[in-house]
Amino acid sequence: MEAGDLQQGDARTMAEVCAFLAGVLSAPPTEESAGAVARMASALGIACPGDVATATLERDYADLFVVPNPRYVAPYESVYRDRWEVPGAFRSADGGAEGSATGKGLLMGESTLRVRRLQLEAGLQPQRDLPDHVANEMWLLAHLWKKEAEATPADRPEWARRRVQFSNEHLQQWLGDLAAKVRQNQRVGIYGATLEIAQAVIGVDDEAG
Repeated sequence: MEAGDLQQGDARTMAEVCAFLAGVLSAPPTEESAGAVARMASALGIACPGDVATATLERDYADLFVVPNPRYVAPYESVYRDRWEVPGAFRSADGGAEGSATGKGLLMGESTLRVRRLQLEAGLQPQRDLPDHVANEMWLLAHLWKKEAEATPADRPEWARRRVQFSNEHLQQWLGDLAAKVRQNQRVGIYGATLEIAQAVIGVDDEAG
């Protein structure tokens, strides 16, 4: 696979690639999935270690995405994008401050609700975890590619429009920040490489948009 092959791939192929990446990001890896990531990364010129013990990958997945610890990276869009209003009384030591400020870094924000609505509108049943988990957003992108592949010629442009809009308004807006944090905190490079591959995949929609 060359970088240009992503642009040349048909909708069904793109759906399969997105679904595979969603699977890698939703559960601890297997030897097979780690090997597939390494091959995809190599084809795209992305640095990625090969032949890493599965136990090491499982530990890295848990530390990065599951277990609260100093290396944990929240894989949710709302954490990176949404702002919450903080009443002044909660910012003042004596409770006397007026007005409000905004904070970020919390779950279940507007992004969560928007992605949930897009899932339902596209006819996608909810996956486990919150809707704006990176894996669930990649599942939705895969679903939209699949609907485009299966649509009649008359309906295909509408599914393409939905796909591009979702990619541009959601994944494009935060996947780079998530990838940077993962590269900073990972012990091995599989998950950083996976997210770089995902960035290349959503770059197809960037070109289309």
